[in-house]
Amino acid sequence: MELNSKIFFHWDTTPIIITIAVALVMASVIYFLVRTVYINGIAVEFFNFLMAIFALLFWIYLTIMIPLYIQTEDKALVIHRIVTSVEIPYESMTEVRCIDSKEMGSVSRRLGSGGYGGNYGTFYSKPLGEFTMFATELNKYVLIKTVDHTYVISCSRAPELVASLNSAIGHK
Repeated sequence: MELNSKIFFHWDTTPIIITIAVALVMASVIYFLVRTVYINGIAVEFFNFLMAIFALLFWIYLTIMIPLYIQTEDKALVIHRIVTSVEIPYESMTEVRCIDSKEMGSVSRRLGSGGYGGNYGTFYSKPLGEFTMFATELNKYVLIKTVDHTYVISCSRAPELVASLNSAIGHK
């Protein structure tokens, strides 16, 4: 894998179905809340309007955090999202390897999405401790440990990415 290569996140069927279902529910809730503004009394209108704004902002936040693609740049692995990116400098990486869901054990979400747009955010498991996950597939995980953080990324070309990162950090 060459530098500046892009690997787009491949989506399994489950995250696609969850994303569509949540989008439909959120759109329905926002529509119902906004529609109710014009039907009910003033106090209810204001509360419903605030709830609709909150639901819309929450939905927007979840959407802009969805991982789009991974890019190997000169000095870092970059996980691109709709609005922001996460950079993991090669010099801070201490371990990079492929793992499967069995190695992660029972995973609990601390903060983030557990299905809408994939699994991303902060998670915890006994074997790994606290880690940040960017996954749209339910297998083909890459574990990246840095000096102060642990990342789990799903990647359709996991072995190739691991080889490239290990080469970049000087491991074989």
